[in-house]
Amino acid sequence: MPLALLPTLEIKLRDVTRETTLLEQLAGWCEQFTPTVCVTVPDMLLLEVAGSAHLFGGIEGLQQRLRTGLQDLRHPVCIALAPTPGAAEWLVHSGCETAITNVARLPAVLGGLS
Repeated sequence: MPLALLPTLEIKLRDVTRETTLLEQLAGWCEQFTPTVCVTVPDMLLLEVAGSAHLFGGIEGLQQRLRTGLQDLRHPVCIALAPTPGAAEWLVHSGCETAITNVARLPAVLGGLS
């Protein structure tokens, strides 16, 4: 009995240890942008950039440098900026790439997420 429409599909188990090691390596790479990087297992890095964004051309410049650098390292990228870590996580997990710098906008933006 085939498991998929693609008979050559190869199913592999996740290697959480390997994924965590990779996230830790990427966290080290991200420290060129801010000293405050948090690894959120299994698939996210949180960076506190309020104090360093101006060094990279503002939020837009920082986002572009992160995106380009991570893509050059062949890693998928979804970047969201929010006043709180939880809000940033929700935005990324919903696939909403945006920059919210005003906490007053949070209810409207987060309320629209599925």
